[in-house]
Formats: sequence, C-alpha cells, structure tokens
Amino acid sequence: MDDSPAGTLAARTAAREHERPFGVRFVTPLALGAVLNPINSTAISIVIVPIARHYHASVADTGWLIGAIYLSSAVAQPVMGRMADVLGARRIYFISLFTVALASVVGMVAGSLLALIMARVALGVGTSGAYPAAMRIFRLRGDRLGTEPPRGALGILAFAAAATAIFGPALGGILSDAFGWRAIFALNLPFVLLIAILVIAWIPEYEPYVSARAGTLLRELDLIGIGLFSIFLIGFMLCLMGMGIWYALPVCIAALATLILHSLKRTQPFLDIRMLMRNRSLSLTYVRHLGFQIVIYSIFFGFPQWVEASAGYSPTEAGLITIPMYVLSALGALAGGRLRSLRAAFTLSAASALVGCILLFFLHAHSAGWIIACSVMFFGIPTGLTSVASQTAVYVQSETSEIGAASGFLRTAQYLGALTSTSLLSLAYGHEASDAGIQQLALILGVCTAVILVGTLIDRSLSRDNA
Repeated sequence: MDDSPAGTLAARTAAREHERPFGVRFVTPLALGAVLNPINSTAISIVIVPIARHYHASVADTGWLIGAIYLSSAVAQPVMGRMADVLGARRIYFISLFTVALASVVGMVAGSLLALIMARVALGVGTSGAYPAAMRIFRLRGDRLGTEPPRGALGILAFAAAATAIFGPALGGILSDAFGWRAIFALNLPFVLLIAILVIAWIPEYEPYVSARAGTLLRELDLIGIGLFSIFLIGFMLCLMGMGIWYALPVCIAALATLILHSLKRTQPFLDIRMLMRNRSLSLTYVRHLGFQIVIYSIFFGFPQWVEASAGYSPTEAGLITIPMYVLSALGALAGGRLRSLRAAFTLSAASALVGCILLFFLHAHSAGWIIACSVMFFGIPTGLTSVASQTAVYVQSETSEIGAASGFLRTAQYLGALTSTSLLSLAYGHEASDAGIQQLALILGVCTAVILVGTLIDRSLSRDNA
C-alpha cells in the first residue's frame, strides 16, 4: 500500500471519481463547451439589420450569416466527432476552442461581409467539435468506472444547450445595444478561455497520445467519404431551401449514390453503411430524432409567425405566449435525466406533441391568449425530453470507438430537421401565416407525430436499450 502523499492523493481522487463520477466539476466544462454552437447560431439573428447597414448589403445577403453556421455545423459535427474518435476527444476539444477563438477574432475585424461569412463558417466548424468530444469523454469515463449511462449529466448538457438557444437572441441584442454588433464575436474569447482553463483543471486525459501523422490521419478520417457526404448534405439543404434545385438535386443524388458505394467498399468508412444496417436501433434513433426535430422546429419557426400575422399580437406578446413552452422544455430536459426508460421518454414526447397538434388545429385568430399559450406549451415537453433521450440512446447504442461520430450524426439530423421545417412552413403557409395555414401545419405535424408514436411503441430495440 502506498502511504506517500502522492499515493494518498491518487487514492482520494479515485474514490471521489467512483462516488460522483459525473459531478459538477466534471460536467461543467463539457456543458459550457456544448453551448458554444447554439449561442453562436442564435445570438446573431437579432443584429442582421445593423450588419446589413454597416456593409451596405441587403438583409437577404446577410441572411447567409445564419445559414453559413447551420450548413458548416451540419457537415462538421460528424467530421469533428470522427476526429475525436481517431485523435482523442480532449485534443479535439482544445482544437475546437482554438478555432472558435480564431474565428471570433476574424469576425471582430472583418472588413467585408464575405470575410464575416467566412468567420461564421469557421465558427460552425469550431463549435461543432465540443459536443461530440464531450459525448466521447462521457463514454470513456463511464467505461473506465463501469457506471450506467450518465442520464443526469446528459440532461444538464441538453438543458444548457436549450437554454442558451432560447436566450441567445436576447443576449445578442443586449451586447449589440451596449457595445455594437461585433461584441457578439468578442464574447466568445473570455468564454473560450474559461472553458479551456476548466478542462485543463477538471477533465482528465483518458486516451493515450495519438500521433497525427498525415498518412494515418488520411486513412482513418476517410476524406473522400467526408467530401461526398458534404456535397450530398449541402445539395440536400439547397433543395430544401429551393435554391438551384434543378442542378442541386442531381448532384445530391449522385453524391449519395457514390457515397454509399464508397462506404461499402471501404474497411473503415466515414459513413458506415454496414454498421447502420446491422445496428438497427441506432438507425431508428436518427430517423426518430429527425422526425421530432421537424415537428419542434416547425413550431419554433412557424408558431410565432401565426401569432403575429393572424392573431395580431406584437412580437413581445408573442414571446410571452411561448414562455410556458420554454419552461416545459427546460423541465423536460431535466426530467429526461431521471427517466430510465427510453421508450417511455419517446412515447411521452410523441403523445404530448400529438395533443399539441390537435389543439393547434382548433385555434383561430380570435382564440384567447391563454388558450393559445396552453395549446403550444405541449410542444415544450418533447423539445427538452427528446434531446436527452436521443443522446442517451446514442450513448447506449454506439460502440466506444465510434461514439464521437455517432453523436455528430445526431446533431446533423437535428439541423436537417430544422431546414426541412422551413420548407414545410412554406408549403403550409404560402404567402401568409393564416388560420388555414396553422390548421394545415397542425394536420401535417399531427400525422408525422402519430407515425413517430406508433413507431416508438412497436420498436422492440428500445426494450433492450433501457439501461
């Protein structure tokens, strides 16, 4: 037995790890890193007009500042996750933080709109590494200590991301009014420094150092697969946004077909088609998450439009009406950390969303404000609960060697859901968010939710994943 001070300290540290393997000290740096993407995605939405005025550009042109980070994040999430699997999660975490800091400096001094858009693309790449790296670190710690899935910690991760996405626009407005719109980029610098210090102090290194030799890296990362996946994803998004569909659609289909063939021939492909075919539960998790995100983002983007355009409420009043939904979203994320049954979490989420769709169908412009608020609040439960449940499902259903990439693909499904919802809103609303439009939207989302509910109830794989 080692009675030296060093041995005593090591013994105490090990005992503390087993007693509280996912305590505040361990979770805080990872949760803070995970909020970088949602806060950078949403905070800028409030300063699009001032930026357009500064660069003498149209609001449509500056809209790429929002689209750029979603496009780059959708591609970068699984890529950075794969890099975390290959090179080590802690290393990728620090590379991500450095990329965010560098992109923020570029955004602070950008002399043109194009330079600012490029900074946003880099921000999308940098902020995309924190979440899959955090999921891999959770898994490595859990495997080392032999613990169950850290549902409480995953709940905090989801809660932090949801809260910052909600308050991101308000924070952006406060910073812009006080210091100018460039302050939104400057905010990242002290935030990144704080996260880096906390990671160094509180997050141990669980993986041996891997030499990042160019040849090895190229083989492990499958750059051809990443490139094909990127082309497919960008083409798919352009089709959803109705931009150049006549050339984007053929390119999208060709890239997908080539990606599938390439993946089937490769031993360690970026997109492991054979693994997805074998791992039916993980594939269903991605499809289910995509469906939920289409419903959730359709409400996030579409409901305020109807409240203001048809019901006649001001933007401030529309925000107040959605407060109960956001409160339930936060509570759902926290409750997800306590529910041990994945089937129960997904079933409750789908049932709640279905009730919300039914109530929305009967709304009209003259409905009382409290009735409108009560109708939409049912979508808050799936917003928070499915985030935790899907994260837990990926944690349970993925191998440790691929948890980073698997977590990244989950976020990609989320972004695809967000972009799909914009096309769905165009179909339901047309030129104006009318009563007929909200009813049509409720009907479409109701059918989607019913399919998710039935699929969840008959999914036998969920019975095996209730760890």
